[in-house]
Amino acid sequence: MDKKISQTIKYAVLILLVTFIVTFTFIIFFSDKKPTESLTTPSKTVTEQTAEQPANTASSTITVETKQVELAFFKDDSLVGKYKEPLFEVTKNQLPDKTEKVVKVKVDGNKIKDIISKVAETTDMPAAQKDAEVIKIKDNFSKIVRPENRAEVDKTKTLKLFEEMIKEDPAKASFDVALPMKENEGERTFNSKMKELGFNTLLAEASTVYEASQEDAGRNINLKLASDKIDGVIIEPGQTFSFNKIVGNRTAANGYKDAGVISRGRVIPGIGGGICQVTTTLYQASIYSGLEIKERYNHSIYEGIDYAKRGLDAAVAWGYKDFVLKNTLPVPVLITSKTGKGTVDIALYAPEKPFEKIEIETKKEVKHPFKTVHKRNTNLPKGEVKIQHPGVDGYTIEVYRTITSLDGKTSTECLSKDRYLTYNRIEERNN
Repeated sequence: MDKKISQTIKYAVLILLVTFIVTFTFIIFFSDKKPTESLTTPSKTVTEQTAEQPANTASSTITVETKQVELAFFKDDSLVGKYKEPLFEVTKNQLPDKTEKVVKVKVDGNKIKDIISKVAETTDMPAAQKDAEVIKIKDNFSKIVRPENRAEVDKTKTLKLFEEMIKEDPAKASFDVALPMKENEGERTFNSKMKELGFNTLLAEASTVYEASQEDAGRNINLKLASDKIDGVIIEPGQTFSFNKIVGNRTAANGYKDAGVISRGRVIPGIGGGICQVTTTLYQASIYSGLEIKERYNHSIYEGIDYAKRGLDAAVAWGYKDFVLKNTLPVPVLITSKTGKGTVDIALYAPEKPFEKIEIETKKEVKHPFKTVHKRNTNLPKGEVKIQHPGVDGYTIEVYRTITSLDGKTSTECLSKDRYLTYNRIEERNN
């Protein structure tokens, strides 16, 4: 009995000794280890190791926050809408030294599109009052009248503009957006009406640009007034079109402004200046469409008409210079005309093209340089020179048209033999 008790005590002591050794070893093993890092997610925040540092170094903090943004929309410098919405989700990286760096900006595109749509609803002009229609005008001509356009917000351009502003400065809390507008003709457009009438084939088109006067507001008004008069005019087979009759007198009462006109070898201000660019563009489209030119004048000098090559211009002046053409084709011809800043674009359409091709060639161009003429003026101080005329070079040139018919036959005609005047340079001095 005593032997058994003694043996039991030995086993108990042995177990206690083993337990003590294991516990002591565990404590020694982990005594030099740092506690493990905790992962927390309050407010979408996580603590993580920086890529360059070892696992046991200080960490950076990534934060994601929603940002309120103020948007102000303007049309013609007038405020038309103001909104404050949570549009941005900004991801930042906070470094161990507490500095922050924006890593990513996520924009709520759908919410921005909704805001732009709301702005458009309150900004768009009323719908067009009428569709494109055909009316009768002077000399029994028919004319397609464009519908009253509806000015509306260009949503695509507005969104793109806003995206560019965000890229430029994603940290901004407010943005001022100037709304880009566009014209909307509605469903029954000019183009749909011309197709309905059978004008499906382009005969020819011409474009001219006068870069020197692109910002001349008065001249641009003149271009549009004259262009709108001829836009949509239909010339039936056998009809003769007179520019002066269709456009009318260029007066201040009719809305025309002062702009550059040619007079006695100079470009000077004059009412209706610039409309010769419209007739010039129409002339170029007409000769490539096979129309007969009944009356046409080149400008007296080539100076100031950089929008056309020599021999391909057409000057008009109320009362004594007209531009007249006749439709000798077996099909009606439709004129379309639009203008911009110093630009005129004209196209002629027909139900079909009654010829194969048309070629225009200029020949025999000769320059006639100006001479310098000296005149004495005793009223001038000694040594002083007064320029009475700067001098303008003259030119002669011929223009020919070759028409290839549908059966392959060709015919060539001389369209014009032009003479641009030479004006000598006149210098006055007291010698």
